[in-house]
Amino acid sequence: MVVIEGTFYRIVYDENEGLLEIEFEPWELVSAPESSISEEYYGDVLKELSGKGFNVERKNNSFVFKGVFGNKAKEVFEYVKKVLEEYETKIMLKKTVC
Repeated sequence: MVVIEGTFYRIVYDENEGLLEIEFEPWELVSAPESSISEEYYGDVLKELSGKGFNVERKNNSFVFKGVFGNKAKEVFEYVKKVLEEYETKIMLKKTVC
């Protein structure tokens, strides 16, 4: 089992069962209304991950994505990791500029 924790997300990947679970806590929801970033980038993340076949559940200011992907789990895992890392980089850069 692989667990990766970023600033705004946590990914649990079980390669044996092809299971992926992601908890995503968008900065825009957690820090609002103090946020000086006017755009909302988390919508793109939701679209990207929802399009991969995850079941999505909203819990307060976070989203939980769960899915069983069988032999495609590694590919989906790498994709999810890339999407979330890009989101995190974008937010960190925006926070630095604003």
